[in-house]
Amino acid sequence: MTSLVHRWAQNYARAALSLSDSETLHVSNTPSDAAYLAIDLLSLIDAVHRERSDWDLLNTLVPEDYSAFWQISLEFLKIATATWPDYLKTLGLVDPIERRNAVLAIRAHDGPVIAAGSTGSIPATADLLKAVATHQQGALILPGLDFHLDQESWQSIGVLHPASGEAAGVAGHPQFNLKQLLEHIGADRDEVVDLSNLSKPETDRTILVSEALRPAETTDKWGETLSRLSDDDREAALAGVTLAEAGNEQEEARIAALALREILERPDARAALVTPDRALARRVLLELKRWSIHVVDTAGMPLAETPPALLLRLMVECVIDRFDPIRLLALLKHPLASFGMPRSDVRRAARFLELQILRGPRLGSGIDPIRQELSR
Repeated sequence: MTSLVHRWAQNYARAALSLSDSETLHVSNTPSDAAYLAIDLLSLIDAVHRERSDWDLLNTLVPEDYSAFWQISLEFLKIATATWPDYLKTLGLVDPIERRNAVLAIRAHDGPVIAAGSTGSIPATADLLKAVATHQQGALILPGLDFHLDQESWQSIGVLHPASGEAAGVAGHPQFNLKQLLEHIGADRDEVVDLSNLSKPETDRTILVSEALRPAETTDKWGETLSRLSDDDREAALAGVTLAEAGNEQEEARIAALALREILERPDARAALVTPDRALARRVLLELKRWSIHVVDTAGMPLAETPPALLLRLMVECVIDRFDPIRLLALLKHPLASFGMPRSDVRRAARFLELQILRGPRLGSGIDPIRQELSR
């Protein structure tokens, strides 16, 4: 994709703008620019396939009388609509999201089928869940459907209209995807069977969470619902729940790490940190390592964050930034950077370079000024 974008910029865009070879083109001027544009273009392709939209709608976005740059943008998107599909076809491949849609479209016809834990936020998945829900031996188990919210509040939660694709109501509500899925299936919330079997304190806690997330249009009903819970009910519902307000992200991670460490002091206790924030999870892991506590991160580690990948990134950044002192020292101090020597020798050399060469007046960019200073 990077090659396609770069080739397009050097050919079509330059010709459309009537630029000479000596004039600068600010669209994918370098391969690195083309790589960033390629990433964005592939993300757009995934989004179109995910929402099962129609590429032909692009033709209605830019009227003919708009400026040349609008027309160039439309031509640029033809890489995604024409060139890229042709390229994949020659290789006998399809885009991953398109393949997933095709796989989800295969519906089972025999035996009991159970689908659990999905909210159907992806249209192809919603179709699959609808097929399961209407299957003669199918069962659809919805995660965390709110049975306590009154009907008026439930109706105020947004629903996407198939014709326009626009959301009406509160599209950002946590129950939005489930409400949209039930509309897609053609079922009412009253038709869903509650399988939770919660105790009274657990049910009361669920009510409190539901009230906290009530749509803004019906917050006038807060008092009406909460008045049904006594002070003792609320205390029992929130037993074991602690609210901690952190001043910054590092403090947030330290609070979570301290809570986990406290649990480990009890021999039979178990604990888990549940968070969608990968940055927070990594900070908590680092905080725990300060106390020699090593835990398993079930989400795994991104390839780009592994020590070999970090070393490679530091090498590339060091070259791109013309051996910037900070980049260079970060590379030299990486535990995997040995340069064919014992690691202890590399550490001593890095300290010497930092104290004797890189501190003081900044040298010129590139490796030559460092060599000259070393010679001196």
